[in-house]
Amino acid sequence: MSIRVVLSFSLLFLALACRRGSQNVAVDTTMVFAAAPAPRSSEAARVPSEHLIDATLRAYAEKRVSAESAAKVIVDYLDAGHSLNAAFGPELKSAIERESRKRERLSQ
Repeated sequence: MSIRVVLSFSLLFLALACRRGSQNVAVDTTMVFAAAPAPRSSEAARVPSEHLIDATLRAYAEKRVSAESAAKVIVDYLDAGHSLNAAFGPELKSAIERESRKRERLSQ
């Protein structure tokens, strides 16, 4: 008899919990995800890969390439719509800013 009572109360609580939860559900926005258009083949060939970015940053850290050379590769990568979460030194940061400004002037 006690098993029936425990089972009955358990089912009753479960039914009440399910009923209360459905009252709190509301959707007020719809999320839409759109894929970015694929770059043209001429642009895709110019976009550096993550591997190339890594190799460029390593070469810059080892002083095998200049800040200006590294900045060109990094700006190509950023202009393709990629993000790069890295802390740059002042020399490389200035070179990236100069390269970005130069490309902005050329595109106008």
